[in-house]
Amino acid sequence: MLARILVTIGGLLVVALFAALIAPLFIDWTSFRTDFEREASRIMGKPVVVHGSVDARLIPFPTVTLNDVRVGATDGGPPLIQVAQFSMSAELAPFLSGEALIFDMRLDRPKARLRLRPDGTLDWARGPSTAIPAKTVVLENVEIADGEIEFIDEQTGRTRRVSDLSAAVSARSLAGPWKIEGRAALDGEAGSFSLASNAVDEEGALSLRARLTPDERPFGVELDGDLKVVDFKPVYSGRFTLTENRPASEAKAGGRCASTASSSSLTKASAFRNIISRWGRPTTPISSPARRRSTRARTRSSC
Repeated sequence: MLARILVTIGGLLVVALFAALIAPLFIDWTSFRTDFEREASRIMGKPVVVHGSVDARLIPFPTVTLNDVRVGATDGGPPLIQVAQFSMSAELAPFLSGEALIFDMRLDRPKARLRLRPDGTLDWARGPSTAIPAKTVVLENVEIADGEIEFIDEQTGRTRRVSDLSAAVSARSLAGPWKIEGRAALDGEAGSFSLASNAVDEEGALSLRARLTPDERPFGVELDGDLKVVDFKPVYSGRFTLTENRPASEAKAGGRCASTASSSSLTKASAFRNIISRWGRPTTPISSPARRRSTRARTRSSC
C-alpha cells in the first residue's frame, strides 16, 4: 500500500514537472503584455511599453524574454531607452526569502538618450522614484551587446555619441556595489573602460573609481570620487587624473621612443585639452594636486 502511494505521488510530480516544461510553449505570453508593462513601469518609475512579443518559460529556471522594449516614451517623443531584446533568468530559491537573484540578463542593441537641460538638470533624474527595494535585487551577470548612448548637452549645444558598446555588469544589489567592464567608441574613437563603485550611502552619494583608456591616444583617464544627484543635477567631486597610455598603433610598431622632453610636454598638454573638450568640463574643479599631476611632463623612455 505504501509503495503504491509513493508511486502515485512520484507520478504526479513527474506530470507536474512535464506540464511546467511544455505548458509555456502553448501559452500566448503576449496576452500578458499589459501586466508586464504595468509592473515594469512601477519598477522603473517611468512608462514602459513592449512593442514586440513576450516569451517565458518556467523550467529549468524562470526566464522571460521581451522584444522591442521602450522606456520613457511619452507624447509620441523618442524613448529614453529602447532595447531590441531583453532577456532575464532568475533562481527560484531566493524568492522564498524575499530576494531576487538574476543570474543571467542580456540586453541586445540597447539605445539610451541622456539630455542635460540648460538649467543643468538631467532628464533621467526627473519623475517618480522606483518602487522596488534596491537591496533585494542581485545582478550576478548582465551582458550588454551592441549598445548606443546619445548624450545631448543643451548647455553647450553639443551632442556626444557612444557606439559599439559591449559590457559585462554585476551588482550585489541595485544600490551597489557595481562592477562594469567593457569597450565602446566615443564619437568614433574606440577604447576600453572599467568602473567599480561602493553602495550608495545615506546621503545618496555613489563612491566610484573609473578608468577610460582610448586605443589610439597616449593617455588614459582615471576618476576617483563621489557622484550624486542634487536637485536633479549630477554633481561629481573627486580626482581627475591623466595617465600614460601606449596607443595600440605604437605597441604594434614596437620600439619607438618619445623624442624630447618638449615634445612630450606638448603632447600631454594637448592631450589634456582634448580630453576636457571631448568629455566636457568637470562639474567641480580638479583638485590642485591632481592638476599638477596631470600637467607635469617627464622625459621617459618607452623602449
